[in-house]
Amino acid sequence: MVVDLARPTLLVVDDDPAILGLVASLLEDQFDVACASDGWEALVIAAEVQPDVVLLDLMMPGINGLTLTEELRKLPRGRDLPVFVMTAHRGLQAEAERLGVAGCFLKPFEPDVLITGLASATKV
Repeated sequence: MVVDLARPTLLVVDDDPAILGLVASLLEDQFDVACASDGWEALVIAAEVQPDVVLLDLMMPGINGLTLTEELRKLPRGRDLPVFVMTAHRGLQAEAERLGVAGCFLKPFEPDVLITGLASATKV
């Protein structure tokens, strides 16, 4: 992956390939987008590319989004890393907010809301 230093890097994590592709295509004009299909892959990519912002699904097999958020916080720069979550389960929203996420997008989300919310975190 070639990183454009003029644009922020976004790491998108979702186990659903359709959502991963949709989100990446929606945001590729504003961000250098890196994608991961599970939490383990996300941790490797996050350590490698040091994203400026992360957008992750809460409901994933293996490392779920809540645990992934906790693990991302342990990385260098992780405490200040804006992490946004996506979920179809309203009940998980409060748990994510307890972890200090920057925002939560309920699925299905409006593309404009997603773009605006993430861009505001990095002042794109």
